Amino acid sequence: MYRRNLQITIGKFSGKPNNPVRIEPIKSSTPISATPGGATLLTLFIILPLLFLSGCDTSGSVGGEILPDEDLIHTIQIDLDDLALIHSEAYSGSLRFTSLGAVDDPVYGSMKSTALLKPSLSSSTVDTLTGEDTLLLQLIFDARVYGDDSSVSVFDIYEAGEIWRGSQLRYNETVDVNYSNRIATISVAASDTTAMVELNESWKLKFAEYFNSSEAESDSLYRQNFPGLAIVPAEGTTSMRFLKNQQQSSEEVITSLIVRSPAQDEENGENSDSEEEDEEEETEPTIYFRDWAASVEKSGSPETDDHLVLYNTSHVLRVNPDFSQPDVDLSSKNIVNAQLLLYKNREPEKAASHISRLTSTAIRAHIFPEEPEDIMARIFTSNPRYQAVAEEDEDLFSMDITEFTLNQVFGEENTQELYITLQDVNGLFYANHFYHLTDPERKPKIIITTVE
Repeated sequence: MYRRNLQITIGKFSGKPNNPVRIEPIKSSTPISATPGGATLLTLFIILPLLFLSGCDTSGSVGGEILPDEDLIHTIQIDLDDLALIHSEAYSGSLRFTSLGAVDDPVYGSMKSTALLKPSLSSSTVDTLTGEDTLLLQLIFDARVYGDDSSVSVFDIYEAGEIWRGSQLRYNETVDVNYSNRIATISVAASDTTAMVELNESWKLKFAEYFNSSEAESDSLYRQNFPGLAIVPAEGTTSMRFLKNQQQSSEEVITSLIVRSPAQDEENGENSDSEEEDEEEETEPTIYFRDWAASVEKSGSPETDDHLVLYNTSHVLRVNPDFSQPDVDLSSKNIVNAQLLLYKNREPEKAASHISRLTSTAIRAHIFPEEPEDIMARIFTSNPRYQAVAEEDEDLFSMDITEFTLNQVFGEENTQELYITLQDVNGLFYANHFYHLTDPERKPKIIITTVE
């Protein structure tokens, strides 16, 4: 009696309420199944409190409650047959974190990331760099690790081989490295959240020429000619770390350059037993970075017809729901709630559990009048219209799209699409498998709740 992608069930409740872009179309190949009971209960719990608010007894019966007639509540399932994965790389620079390391993940592919850092020419605590000063690179890592969380990584520090801009560099774009002069080498355990290494004299003096200059054009010349540092994971690295590059509070320590002078060391030695020593250590002369980015090489991403695979740095899921149903006129229904459901598929990750991964807990949805030419750039620079959050141990994302559904069914502009992304783009790596159209119960769907 109804179209094959539309199912109606009666809800029953007896208790009390409580860049270059590549688009890959996804096609359905299996029959449509009935609405799972879990989705029905989900919508009932959302709408029943609203019914109680509007259906209170005003006859004067103290403490009386009116339960809605269960036959008046209906759920309609719309399977999302029109899906497409859009491949569009996000920006990799000027983010809160910068990835550094290498991972060979059999589930999500291989990845190598070089961290690029360019120091600022101004500092509130450093006036001049002298030949006697020592320049140290202080790396501050987020505690999260992608890959082998028991490994020790070795990083070689060179000068970048070309001029780059963090605001323009994208994931899967690489920047040349000048391997002719190694500036430093540092080892970092997966449990380390901080590391420090002295940079060599030749690079310090080269940077000091710009830092100490009082010429009006020095900043412009620096921007055009000084490529900055490139921190490269050595061969055999098996984990990805994430440098902290943006402060969330004034007290937070982030990646920077530390300047130490002989005079400062001597003064600290004289005051070694005093309280001033602790204050001096907390306020070491510091030069922060004016620009940073990740130069990322990625390969071996999975291609599968059985799962949807989303990466927060490179994939957008386009959803085009079909609300025009001739057999069931949605415009004649009293729609009170609509939930878009996406189910995580954890089975691929279980097959390679030796890899430590960052767990995604959020999806976001944007709406545009038409698909942007550079969709990831638009998503990066605009706020999402809808969001859904799931705990780390939950497998279901349930996104409230009631407003979108009402606009599509009753509004004049009913041709809009949803563009769904994983987490946000902040320098961390997230990826997830989701159940595909081929799974009868956990396929992507919309559950609409109506009342009579």
